[in-house]
Amino acid sequence: MSSGLALREFLFIVAAPLSTLVGLAAFETWWSAAIFASAIAGGAYLAVRRHDKHHRSEAYDDRVSAERMDRARESLFKD
Repeated sequence: MSSGLALREFLFIVAAPLSTLVGLAAFETWWSAAIFASAIAGGAYLAVRRHDKHHRSEAYDDRVSAERMDRARESLFKD
């Protein structure tokens, strides 16, 4: 059971780079391979930008200072 799990994890890690290399090798002209590689790189760049924007530790608005948050918190506790 554990060897099957290890093999599956290994295949998950190897599948993306291997399929990219096979895809690049399947092209006969350099410009079509360049378009393919650029599309993959562009998609990865957009995914990283989206991940950095939505999955950072500061989920609150950056324009709100800590002092302003403290004042807002105190006014809520007073009510």
